[in-house]
Amino acid sequence: MKGTGIITVGDNKINVREGSAVRVATGVARTIENTGDGEFSFICIQAKEGSLTQFGFGDAELC
Repeated sequence: MKGTGIITVGDNKINVREGSAVRVATGVARTIENTGDGEFSFICIQAKEGSLTQFGFGDAELC
C-alpha cells in the first residue's frame, strides 16, 4: 500500500512497492523488511488452504 520493501519467501527475495501483490503458500517461511526511508504498510489476506475451491483465475483480471 505504501513504501518499498523486500518480502523473502523461502529462498526468494522479492522487491515490493505500492501496487505489488505476492502469494505465499502455506508452510513456507517468510519475512518482510522495510527498505525505504519512510513508512512501509501492507495488507495481509489469509485464507485456509483449499477453502476457496469455488474461485479461480477466471474470477479476476490478470495484468
